[in-house]
Amino acid sequence: MTNEERLERLEKELAGAKRQRRVLLVAAAMMLIAVFALCAGAGTIQKTVRAERFELTDSAGKTRAELSLSDEGDAGLALYDRKGRVRAAMVLSEEGEAVLGLSDQDGRPGFSVRVTEKGEPALSLNDRNGKPGALLHINQKGAPALNLFDSNGKGRVMLCVLEDEARVVGPTLMMFDQDRKAVWSAP
Repeated sequence: MTNEERLERLEKELAGAKRQRRVLLVAAAMMLIAVFALCAGAGTIQKTVRAERFELTDSAGKTRAELSLSDEGDAGLALYDRKGRVRAAMVLSEEGEAVLGLSDQDGRPGFSVRVTEKGEPALSLNDRNGKPGALLHINQKGAPALNLFDSNGKGRVMLCVLEDEARVVGPTLMMFDQDRKAVWSAP
């Protein structure tokens, strides 16, 4: 090989190395720009986060709270105890009923407060078996009522303000037997 051929070969290798170096420099610069862009965005606070479900987990990975939509479209918030049982729940149904419920350590419903889609509020207390014990509610006309239930979940006492279409009739107390027949009332 002549000196001219060697020199030509060296010049070609040098030009190839320069091209490779330029490509590597451009790639490194693009990577640095991408890293800086990611780091700059990491400290910013997003104003909106959108999802169909959020879970809050403890250090062991157990779900302790969940905010989600049911298959029926009901929005709900559930709070779980350490054993994974729902102890508190809040639901807003697609029909418009809002419910807040609290359960005991065995998952049985103990207390609930709700507002129906017609705007009627109600507060319910349940026994250890989840059966109603007391129900306080107000109907659409604004008349309050308190119902007390026996251990079988049957209504036994009702205290209410009766109304007809034109006027308030007044307070009424009624007591019922186990077959729901009135045994005493006043007035």
